[in-house]
Amino acid sequence: MANPRKSALGGAPHGVCSWPMALAAASLGVLSACNGGNPGNNMNMDMNPGGDMTGGPLITVTVTRQGSGVVSSQPAGIDCGGSGTCSAMFPSSVPLELTAQGQGGTAFAGWTGPCAGQSAICKITPTEDVAVTANFSPLACTGDGLCWEAPLPFGMNLRDVSAVTANDVWAVGAMGTILHYDGTRWSITPSGTLDDLQGISASPGNNAWIAGGNNGLVLRWNGTSWGPVTTGSNVFTTGVYSDGPSSVIVTELSAFALHYAAAGAWPRRQAAARTTAAFLRGISGTSGSNVWVYGDDFSVSSWNGANWTFLARSYTPQGIYTSGPGVAYMQHLTSQMYRINGTAYQMPPTAPTADISGASGIIGLWGINANNIFTAGPGGVLYRFDGATWSTIQTPAKDVGIFAKGSGTAANSMWLVGPRGTVAHWDGTKVTSDRANVFSGEIKYVWGSSASDVWFVTDKATLVHYNGVAYQESAPMVTGANAALYGISGSGPSDIWLCAGENNKAVLFHYDGKTWTRSPLPSPFDLESSMNLVYAASPTLAWAFGGSFTTPLKWNGTAWQLDTLSLNRLQTTLWGSGPSNVFVAGGGDMARWDGTSWSRTGMLTATVHTVAGSSATDVWAGGDGVAYRWNGTMWSAPMNISGSIGGIQRIVATSANDAWFSDAQGALYRWNGANFRQMNTSMGRPGRTLSMWASTTGLIWFAGQGVLTYGR
Repeated sequence: MANPRKSALGGAPHGVCSWPMALAAASLGVLSACNGGNPGNNMNMDMNPGGDMTGGPLITVTVTRQGSGVVSSQPAGIDCGGSGTCSAMFPSSVPLELTAQGQGGTAFAGWTGPCAGQSAICKITPTEDVAVTANFSPLACTGDGLCWEAPLPFGMNLRDVSAVTANDVWAVGAMGTILHYDGTRWSITPSGTLDDLQGISASPGNNAWIAGGNNGLVLRWNGTSWGPVTTGSNVFTTGVYSDGPSSVIVTELSAFALHYAAAGAWPRRQAAARTTAAFLRGISGTSGSNVWVYGDDFSVSSWNGANWTFLARSYTPQGIYTSGPGVAYMQHLTSQMYRINGTAYQMPPTAPTADISGASGIIGLWGINANNIFTAGPGGVLYRFDGATWSTIQTPAKDVGIFAKGSGTAANSMWLVGPRGTVAHWDGTKVTSDRANVFSGEIKYVWGSSASDVWFVTDKATLVHYNGVAYQESAPMVTGANAALYGISGSGPSDIWLCAGENNKAVLFHYDGKTWTRSPLPSPFDLESSMNLVYAASPTLAWAFGGSFTTPLKWNGTAWQLDTLSLNRLQTTLWGSGPSNVFVAGGGDMARWDGTSWSRTGMLTATVHTVAGSSATDVWAGGDGVAYRWNGTMWSAPMNISGSIGGIQRIVATSANDAWFSDAQGALYRWNGANFRQMNTSMGRPGRTLSMWASTTGLIWFAGQGVLTYGR
């Protein structure tokens, strides 16, 4: 897989096809070089029909496929779909584009050879014989069939990792996510829960335990599957350590730890030092008689197999690691690390502090042995203590923020996990992280004209375009004060509108299939700070709302004009199914355009955040914990969506019996024609609603801190 790196071209990361320098200008366009290659026949010498191809002597390009996928070339020649390896001859010193595309539920997972580090569309100019390998892996999908597209191989938030051997590594995270590495690839293992899992501890002999969080959940691996364990406690579990099937300690969000005993009993013992109001936050151990925990009451505690010993300290621990009996290390937020020998604290050299400050400082402490202890800082930075001094390691996963946990099996093998599906590996010298389709920001809006033409708007003012093969990210579309992108809508691939703000000025971009250009706005919208909502019904009819104005703009095919009707407070959401069926809403009010005029559809009892549907007679509105349904004539009574938080913010519907709803925290619910059910996205509740769009073929995109699809 490709390692994400910022390129010099507008900041687009590798793993995402970088657009030309033209993207940095006000008018942006997608050049044909980013649109994929055309398949040809092996050894095809007629590589440029109707034109001349200059270049040097003929060379051989060989492509090997690992996994199920197709590789084609432009100019034509490579058509690697029917066998594992194929080759073709090309003139040397001529640009060559190789396009890799997954098939049958697989995704492109990176190149080796001259294409290493590039996206699914590789561009090289070979001067001699070259060999490349295209790797494909099965899509990582949840039990509800939602599959990760970006980042790859997955993008859920991971909280803990436990390595048994080089070929047996477990990781856990949001929404019941359990991952297992078998030495070749990571795969999702069913957990049977949608709770955010907190910690995992695994040891040889198929012994693995998970602290599951809510209601005292503890999970146990039986060698085949995971199942819940009854502990008799319903207190939130925070961590776990186990070195054998009968040696297990689970920490709680309290001052107590659960100790596994014979006959399935779980006695609770106070382990959080000086106050029963304290909460246990972390745990580390080397055996059942050497386990250490820390709490938020400025202290750490050790378990010797029979009793807990409390050691007070007037600093807040942020991590704990023990390398052996009687020896532990405590990490403090401001970068101090203390070695604990028996009952005494010692201060070894502190961690580097060049880019560490306050609440954004170092988090966590883990290690392989006393000469390999690690902590993490912002921007994917690791700090390593070799027993005497600290060194700084900049990992390729700069977008991770701060790694959550690490676990190692040897001095040259440690796994790290963190937000957005980050998995990295330390080999004793460097850290690698095999990821692809890593975007510079989170997705706010999504719209497409077809399953091979989908646009994503990020919170970094960039656009990501999916062309059916690869995801390609632009440079920022706007810059300056309060620069941001907002709503996007189109009537087809050559008629797309994009709302924006730049230097406190409203902006509307239009895409004609080749280039993005700015569209002049009439007064007083030229004084507004941003445009926020747009719906394009046809090339000659579109509606847009911006900022504080309640009067919409109407596009007539030539220019934007002020509409004559003021729609007070109706500028929260805008959606339509065609030129004669457009809805706009805000507060508890809703209006509909019937092709001739706007009219109110009637007050709703809840604040309306979003509206969308599958047809003119099947429209949904989302409110605070409820949904309403429009049948073409009137709105239904409110329908409760149990468990939703902060109101339903986005909706997509494919038919009368299939609609999807995302709340303010990013949880996803599906309507099956009779009831609502929460779906497993593996994202959990990331704190931001999911944007959604569905193609006419039933393929649905869900976008936020990454991109998932349903129906691939």
